[in-house]
Order: sequence, then C-alpha cells, then structure tokens
Amino acid sequence: MSAIENFTKPYGLVDKIDAFGYLDYLKNNPDAPRKHGKVVLVTADTPLKASRGEGKTTTTIALIDALNARGIDAAAVLRQPSMGITAAGSKGGASGGGKASLTHPELIDWGLCGEMGSIEAAQNLLVSFAEKAIDDGLLDTVLVPRVSEVPSRSLRAVTVDRGKGNVPERVVLTPTCELMQIVVLSRSMDEIADRVAKMIAGTKDGKPVTFGEFIDLWRITNILADAVKPAKTETVNGSPVYVHGGPFANVSIGIPTLVSVEMACALHDVVIVEAGYGADAGAQKWLDIACREYGAQWPSAAVVVTRATTWRDDPALQWRYPFTWNAWKGLAFQRSR
Repeated sequence: MSAIENFTKPYGLVDKIDAFGYLDYLKNNPDAPRKHGKVVLVTADTPLKASRGEGKTTTTIALIDALNARGIDAAAVLRQPSMGITAAGSKGGASGGGKASLTHPELIDWGLCGEMGSIEAAQNLLVSFAEKAIDDGLLDTVLVPRVSEVPSRSLRAVTVDRGKGNVPERVVLTPTCELMQIVVLSRSMDEIADRVAKMIAGTKDGKPVTFGEFIDLWRITNILADAVKPAKTETVNGSPVYVHGGPFANVSIGIPTLVSVEMACALHDVVIVEAGYGADAGAQKWLDIACREYGAQWPSAAVVVTRATTWRDDPALQWRYPFTWNAWKGLAFQRSR
C-alpha cells in the first residue's frame, strides 16, 4: 500500500484525502517517495459576461488527458464550484464538457463533495455565537455575515430579533465568506483555528471583538473535519483530478486550496491548476497571494483561455474578431451546400 492510500477514504462515488496528514507525513519522513511536480496555471481573458463560463475547466481537463495520453503523469486541481450558480444552470458547469469531462459532474457541480456545506454550517454557527454574545453583553453589533449556497437577493439584508435592537444581518454566498479564504490558505487545523480566533465577530463600545475571546474553537474545527480534505475524482478518460476550495475570483479568492496543489505536486509530475475568472483575478491572486505571500509554487507555464465571443461582444474589441455572427452563419450555409 502506498503512503497516500493510508490517508485516502471513500466518500460516496469519490475519495476524500487527508491532505494535512499526508503533507505532515512527508515533512516528517524526508526519505519517503514523492514527486516534485511542476505547476501549470490555467486562466482566461476577463469575461464580459461572468455567468457564462469561458472554458477554463474544459481546457484543464483536456490538457491532462492529452498529457497522460503522451505518457506524462499529469493531474488537475480544480475549484469546488458554487452550487447556487452551477446547479441553477446560470453558467457553464464547473466540470468540463463533451469528451473533456469528469466522471461524476453532479458531485462537483451540486456541492456533494461536502466542503461547501461544512463551511456554510461553520460560518453560520459563528454568527449564531456572535448573536448570543449580544445577549451576554459581549457584543453590541455583529459584523460577520451568514452564508448560503442559494443566491437569493432577498437575503442580502435582513433584521434579526427586533427585541435585540434591530440587529442588522447580511447573507452572502458561501465562497465569498472569510472562512472559505481561511480554508483555502491554511496548511493545518491549528492554522485554521488560529485564524478563526482572529476573525472579528463584532464590536463592543466601538472596539472590535474577535471570536477567540468568547467561543471554543474546537466547535468550528470539528465541523470542518471533512471540508479540509480534497476530493479525488477522475476524467472520463481516467486522468486524476482533485477538487477543493475557492471559486469566484472576482469576489473571492478564486484558487484551489494550497494543500490540494502541494499534495498533487508530491504525487504527479505535472499539475494543472485552475484559477478563477480572468487573468487579472484568479491568476493574479495565485501569483500575488498564493505564491508571493504563502509560498505556493510559481507556475512553470500558463495557459490563457479565450473565446471568440469575448471579442465579438465588446464593441471596442470587435476589430479583433472581424466576422459577425451573421457572417459565420452565411459561411456555414455556403459550406453546407
């Protein structure tokens, strides 16, 4: 049995890997077999319509399938998509398309790998603790928002328990919350606990109060026990894919968890990492936040995905795309004759 198998357990139709435990094992056993995979970053032009998808995941999956077909040990690390966007059908599914797809896309697109639900529960529990702290006289205001995977605009501003003085409350999408960023950037449960303790719950007499001042952090870290484990699945052609963390680079971190990429680099020669949104969002955050601030591996190469419609739909850029849609239809008609 290989070392990684000792840290892998079935999770429905996919596997969950204790990346924290595996990386700690490698740290404590420097002679243990490992690879030193190179990172290739997949990004895109900034899309004009954020909801339609630009094809980064499809490109990523096609790349690892092509590399493995040529005898190169390659894997991909994808972000766990937000169920409220992908399952609702308002953008491209975050699991590829056509022959460049995952074996169980519904598990990825609909949040069934578990981390989104766990992070949602943990963040909402933090808010509940903060609301109780108002009853206990520890807080005057609550500054941390509740989260939901259902993008209901009616929940963006609500009032809770008018007996508490009309405490204002916000509800944001799960991927945009602070706890998601903590999970993406942390390399151990102790690091997660330390960062949660430093989160500002609210204010008392105009001064910030952190969660570490009034809650037991094990309550939060226990909820996140499965959320910190990357899911392992594969493409329809059998290439390995790890899914973990951070969608929404335009309003969030937009990169996979650092531990999922480091784990993949220890297992494969080439690791294709998907960064969200455009190059000025997810790719920039991988370079400036993950690499420069948190010591992630600098990419050996980058792939920039673009779509013809990105140029066609922008009046200022249409000169780069000289064929109009009607011209394309006419050309297709001529070829069909």
